[in-house]
Amino acid sequence: KTNDTDLRENSLKRLAESNKQIWHIENTRYYLLQLAETMERHPEMIAATDKQYGEGVTLYIVNAIREHYGAS
Repeated sequence: KTNDTDLRENSLKRLAESNKQIWHIENTRYYLLQLAETMERHPEMIAATDKQYGEGVTLYIVNAIREHYGAS
């Protein structure tokens, strides 16, 4: 595994755990796949996220979620 792959997997695990704790969501796979779909379909969400975290971050997150959890 590369450092990027490790970082993505660890970040997604932390995101899933956070969602379990905050929202009491057990099926984080479904939630995160829906989040990825929503992010990708809304240009304003892409623009806002990229503005805050850097250009290309949104699609990076979307792709990381899909690679980790598979397609919905």
